[in-house]
Amino acid sequence: MVALVFIYNHRFDKNIPILEDIYKDRFSNIFHLMPFYDGDKENVIPIYEHSFYFQGYIAQASKILKEKGNFEHFMFVGDDLLLHPSVNENNYKEFFTISSDESFTTFIHDLMKTGEYWDLFLMHKAQFFEIPSSPGTGLEISKELPSYEEALKRFKEKGFDEPYILPEHVYKLPKRTDFKKNIFGEYYYRKRKKEVENLLKQDKVKVSYPIVSGFSDLLIIPKGDFSLFARYCGLFAAARLFVELAAPTSMILTCKKIKTQDDLNRKGVLLWDNDREKFEKKYDNSFDKLFSNFPDDALYIHPVKLSKWTKN
Repeated sequence: MVALVFIYNHRFDKNIPILEDIYKDRFSNIFHLMPFYDGDKENVIPIYEHSFYFQGYIAQASKILKEKGNFEHFMFVGDDLLLHPSVNENNYKEFFTISSDESFTTFIHDLMKTGEYWDLFLMHKAQFFEIPSSPGTGLEISKELPSYEEALKRFKEKGFDEPYILPEHVYKLPKRTDFKKNIFGEYYYRKRKKEVENLLKQDKVKVSYPIVSGFSDLLIIPKGDFSLFARYCGLFAAARLFVELAAPTSMILTCKKIKTQDDLNRKGVLLWDNDREKFEKKYDNSFDKLFSNFPDDALYIHPVKLSKWTKN
């Protein structure tokens, strides 16, 4: 038995019936994690968290989800992601090639391989230089997370080395005297001027805690790992660590074995910029046409603006 749990970046109640109509014949246990929800649907769990840190949704909902049933896996899916239409509660393990104690995410990269995603991560500031924070800072999670040494041990067990980034990724502007616009922000620079300047002089910049990057709009977590995974997600949400750093890091720290799309023949189809408009035109914004002609080699389609699509 699997729980299909939709995560909403923003409150959009109109997507609830659309998603339930799409998946009702494929999954018996469907839930929605909706920011600030005040309606009366029993399978919608209200969440109070910033969408940039939606790993916190999982932490807030974890107790309720565990009480809803004895689920073998919890499948967290973005509300703008459409799974391959053949995936259902009876075959999902075969589809994603996971066993009862295995997890799945699209991909996980070390910090030096984030490539084109660096601008996205840096947009969300430099929290990975300050985690875990020390007592007295208002964020006292250092004793709640595994130690640096223990975290690094778990990273190496999963094939990841000690994380670092290059100075040019810390600071991307051509003039290193202009700190007002860098990722640390003017206040951070005034407060930590020498520390920042020392970081920029290093060949490699060691981060304060082992961190990886990845994709967070499709996560499958087994029952045995779920409680601890949700706990770490909550800690990283409190630390304001961007979800696409926090969720995969929580998986590395928690999950016994992680499968990715590299283990499958199918891959996720990501639609950015003009690709989404071309995709919508190809299928005339029709769910029927899409599901009847869904790319067979696709794990899912993302993002899909559901409000623009119709059933016919």
